[in-house]
Amino acid sequence: MIPICIQTIENDDDRDFMEWLFLEYHPLMYATIRKVIHDQWTCEDVLQESVRKFIDHIPQLREMDAASRTNYIVVACRYNAIEEEKRQRRAPFPVGNGVIDIASRDAEDPERQILLLDDADVLWQVWPQLDSRTRQLLEDKYVLNMSDAEIASALGVKSSSVRMLLTRARSKARKAIEKKM
Repeated sequence: MIPICIQTIENDDDRDFMEWLFLEYHPLMYATIRKVIHDQWTCEDVLQESVRKFIDHIPQLREMDAASRTNYIVVACRYNAIEEEKRQRRAPFPVGNGVIDIASRDAEDPERQILLLDDADVLWQVWPQLDSRTRQLLEDKYVLNMSDAEIASALGVKSSSVRMLLTRARSKARKAIEKKM
């Protein structure tokens, strides 16, 4: 089914192009988003948002050759999915007298879950004290489960540097937690 945002395009040529683009690339877009987002409804939302953003770039998409367009669509969908995942992970919910990240709810062992709640509560308290790069590194690695290569690509550094950057980020977080306690 063609998204409503495509059907509302006034220019017939643009609408026809976007309908073709959607029908041609829908399976690829969905599969790309699904690798990051596992909830079907959220996946559909990200797909709709990606298509809406593609509408703003119709002239550029028309000029691209098939390989470039495919690459552009994959990268854009993946980026939108990662951003949505980050947005969801940042959404805190109350636990006791503190706040904990959603990612910590997945623990299966009740004792481990209690320890995670305590650790997450302390980390949440010092999180604003950490610089943005440290927060980004820790979030990419431990919340989004990105590989070192993906982190390197996102930060524009060599993949061999990521291990040291993560070590420094963990050290900064540990020092902030120790200072808090």
